[in-house]
Amino acid sequence: MGNKLFFDASDPKHGEELWRARSTRPNAAGHTTLVKDILPGRVGSIPDVDPASVSGEKLFFAATDRPHGRELWMSNSLNGMTRLVRDIWPGPENSSAQEFTAVEGGVLFRALDKAHGEELWKSDGTTKGTKFIKDIWPGTGSSHPDSLRTIGKTVLFAADNGQKGAELWRSDGTATGTKLIKDINPGPDTSEPNDLTIRGGTLFFIADDGTHGEELWKSDGTTKGTRLVKDIAPGAASSEPNDEAVVDGMLFFSADDGRHGRELWKSDGTTKGTRLVKDIKPGPAGGNLNELVAVGQRLYFEADDGGHGLELWKSGSSGHTKLVKDIKPGPKSSNPRRLADVKGKLYFRARDGQHGMEPWKSNSRTSGTKLVQDIAPGAASSDPSQFTAVKGFVFFTADDGRTGEELWAAPLRHHHD
Repeated sequence: MGNKLFFDASDPKHGEELWRARSTRPNAAGHTTLVKDILPGRVGSIPDVDPASVSGEKLFFAATDRPHGRELWMSNSLNGMTRLVRDIWPGPENSSAQEFTAVEGGVLFRALDKAHGEELWKSDGTTKGTKFIKDIWPGTGSSHPDSLRTIGKTVLFAADNGQKGAELWRSDGTATGTKLIKDINPGPDTSEPNDLTIRGGTLFFIADDGTHGEELWKSDGTTKGTRLVKDIAPGAASSEPNDEAVVDGMLFFSADDGRHGRELWKSDGTTKGTRLVKDIKPGPAGGNLNELVAVGQRLYFEADDGGHGLELWKSGSSGHTKLVKDIKPGPKSSNPRRLADVKGKLYFRARDGQHGMEPWKSNSRTSGTKLVQDIAPGAASSDPSQFTAVKGFVFFTADDGRTGEELWAAPLRHHHD
């Protein structure tokens, strides 16, 4: 949020609580501070911090304090106030607010109360402005709103009304504007929409209509505009698309068509425009793709071509797909993981056979794919994770073998560095 990084961390005195770091002078005194000791003592409130729960200067999260249970909290980065927003399930019971998505003026999320079960709520950060939206599964049954995604002023999500299974729904934040979009798998069976991804004004997701298996679907929020994109693995078989990423207006994902194994695919939202990009490892075994991440106009991912092991690859809307670098030379794998877009440059972790699992960065060129630092010297691994850009620094967690898993920062540099 601006020049501040919010995160949850544990210290011996306060337990797991909400902390804040500034992007300037990362190792200066007072740079990293406890925001609030919500639950005093060594256990802590265990705040659930997620980038999707940021709305303007407000960070919404769930936390546990002694009188209220696990409830909705908010931290305002402008005035420094961190407070309980509303005790949705009064007393020590937990409403367990989660699945936040930012909307104009606040967030939509799911929460549990005694009267309605786990349903859809909204909040503007005030007690009065935190309201129950709709009892999708009437009574105390829970519709479990899941994977909330925002297109304009509309939120799309998966939910179960108790009659049609988990299907695709929409909401404008009102009871009348919260509706089932389409019963994709008709009747009580579930289509289980998942991996919801926004491309422009279109939602792409994975669902099973009971006829075509688990395949790629799209929706504009209307019944008519919700349809199967392509039956990649024909018939009742499932291609099981996953790891969706949008590059230059094109949706990339991995899928298994039953002939090539799990390989790289792309889609423009049409049946004809949904096709295999490259058969990285020829044959039915597939290239074992993982960790698809968009960085600018490039797509990065982990794949195995059968000769280099699991290494870093790149692609894009032009369809030019190739190995970036054989980080661990030969058939063994460097296992690039935790791929993240950090101000237009790729950061990730990998092992090159000499340094263990350490932080790396890449500008898409072989020569520009480099070890950032050997934090845990030698063959030991610092296991870096959660690469996050804040102004001129990349923040991440790592363990140098002496201090345990802590917060680290490195200055961001231009692509030619």
